Amino acid sequence: MYNLQDIMNREKINVFSFQNLSDEQTIEFSDNIIKGYYLTRQKTLIQLGEGDIWGNAKQLSVDRSVLFWLHSLSFLPILCTAYEMTGIDKYMDKAMELMDIWNELYIQDSKEEFSWHDHSTAIRLINISKLFECWKVKNWNGKNCNKFLEMVDIHLRKLVEESFYMVNHNHGLDQDIAVFVGATVFDILEESNKYKQIALERLDKQINYLFANDGSYKEHSPHYSLLICTRLFDLLNFAYSTNQQDKVSNVKTILEKALKFIRDVTYKDGLLSNLGDSENVDVKKYIFNKRLRDCQVDIINMVEEVFNGKRKTNAIYKDGNYAILNTEESQLIFSSSFHTRVHKHHDDLSFILYGHNQPLLIDCGKYNYNYNDKERQYVISAMGHNTVMVDDMNTDIKRLNIGKSGIINYYFGKEKSFVSGIQCLYEGIIHNRSIISIKEKEFIILDEIKGYKNHKFEQLFNFHPTIECQINQNMIVGRLEDNSEIYVTDLLRDSKNIILHKGENEQFRGWCSLEYNKIEPTYQGTFVKEGTNARFATHICLDKENIFVNSFEWIDDRIKISYDNKYMTIIDGKSNKYIQIDDQLIQANKLNKLKIQEAIDENIQYVYKKKYTEERNRRELLEKKVMGIDEINMHSDKVSPQKIGEEIAWECDANGEGLQYAWYIYRNGQIYEKISYKKTNKLKWKPNISGKYIIKVFVKNDKGNKIIKKSGIYIIQE
Repeated sequence: MYNLQDIMNREKINVFSFQNLSDEQTIEFSDNIIKGYYLTRQKTLIQLGEGDIWGNAKQLSVDRSVLFWLHSLSFLPILCTAYEMTGIDKYMDKAMELMDIWNELYIQDSKEEFSWHDHSTAIRLINISKLFECWKVKNWNGKNCNKFLEMVDIHLRKLVEESFYMVNHNHGLDQDIAVFVGATVFDILEESNKYKQIALERLDKQINYLFANDGSYKEHSPHYSLLICTRLFDLLNFAYSTNQQDKVSNVKTILEKALKFIRDVTYKDGLLSNLGDSENVDVKKYIFNKRLRDCQVDIINMVEEVFNGKRKTNAIYKDGNYAILNTEESQLIFSSSFHTRVHKHHDDLSFILYGHNQPLLIDCGKYNYNYNDKERQYVISAMGHNTVMVDDMNTDIKRLNIGKSGIINYYFGKEKSFVSGIQCLYEGIIHNRSIISIKEKEFIILDEIKGYKNHKFEQLFNFHPTIECQINQNMIVGRLEDNSEIYVTDLLRDSKNIILHKGENEQFRGWCSLEYNKIEPTYQGTFVKEGTNARFATHICLDKENIFVNSFEWIDDRIKISYDNKYMTIIDGKSNKYIQIDDQLIQANKLNKLKIQEAIDENIQYVYKKKYTEERNRRELLEKKVMGIDEINMHSDKVSPQKIGEEIAWECDANGEGLQYAWYIYRNGQIYEKISYKKTNKLKWKPNISGKYIIKVFVKNDKGNKIIKKSGIYIIQE
């Protein structure tokens, strides 16, 4: 069936592994697998025994990520590495046994959730390819080789199916990499070159979709950007090792930009910021591991150059909608990014703050991916982010609203910087947020929210769980373990309430998840206002003894701040924002976001229509009360159209004293028949000619007051 001699004699191809274990851990976990214990994502063990370990795991109701991991056969690379390190056959035997069991149980039309999941299928193909290259060195036999080929052929065919492919998604990128790897390792398959070409064409599109031109990651989570970058390291290195680097020439360019973005959204202590579905991993340890050390020299040099390079004082990612305000002692990351619904939280116009050598104001984490868990629902909600929540609701992040959020202005100065953004993700509401950085340790958060009816507005601040908080007049004071402090102050002094929440279960507020699948109580501070519109001006200070801001006022479209015997004025013009520092007037850099402007126009129209509808309803109600007739409705027993000669019954429902009803029948715009006032509210009508009819009813009460109601067009046909 296949020319097995070619694949047997070919030099071993080094297929990468997604595992990042030490040599000691590799042997330990491999021994546990032989005993029936399997490694979870948190590097803890679960006992699944022998045979159908996937079915056993499902019976235990394990986390979805465990089922994904098991169906990806992600234990195969661990066993392969243990075999290569020791030469002990039991590791290879166990790997082959487990692959055979999965193949027997799940290869044909399995309906189990992760057996043929778009992502687990891709990872599984890479793991099978690695096992094959490890197995064939010393264990070659034609029967097992044919088994590998048949299994891989099924995977490749599945992965290239249009209906199975995840377009514009990180899963799709892994599908492309898997097909490229599988078609390279098993190049004796008849259609391997065709599959590889499909993968490369898709790969270019995926990379251009996932990464913005500025290198920011468009699926919102920096942790996934980090993960995808390691995937691209693996792909690039695999291409070099198989002399195919020319086929992925754009990957290195994208990687360099993406790594700079990761560097900029990494905290000063080297831990990744926890924006969205991110965890505080040590970025350099995550990247500079054995996988990278095994890469080609020019890949290693590129990574080292990025991370040894000097971080910018401030950074703006215009395409990704991120702004990073850096000082020597603090770091604020502001985002308003809505490119896709993948890993999307209700976090537009949110920010996180680092200072005193630790995170201070945080995103509340990702918890897990069980989307029905209340903890997951909380951490992705507006409550789980430092933004403004309206009417206790989340923003509307349906696909039609993609792009209706973003950063629109910025100015970076030596002692002060300014950035602003807009989101239109609440129906009929426009939220404009500006953040000003002053000197080393002071920030002012400015929110202006415009609505069309009475709303409840909450400006939210989620503190790191190591911080103890209390309210002091118009201020929230947070105290760190080393007695450093953070002060969050309402400059306008007009909040209806200042509230602290922590570990509450009834409404479920005041929680965060800094580790996967773990939730812990933390303080959430809120400033609350009500009205059709609202303004918040909040001062954040990290050193009460050295406050530079002396005074603040917000009148109409001008915000005036005095600090350190200087003046700064923010002027909100019709189309631009201006910053006046003493006598110098500076126009802020403007980022044109067409979708945001369209959303603003839509919301203005929405507000107008709502006000018009409310006013019309108010006048109709007033008219009914004055006339003494209300709740007037009319309906027929048969829907339009009907045939000539068909009897149609009309009825009018109304409330009032001494009501009488008159009926006018219009045909093709002209009065066709009149029925004078009677006490009955019913009309039996048998039309004898075709046409477009309108039925109008006049309702008169005992005071002589009249109200009119008419039908829509009613068609009578031959």
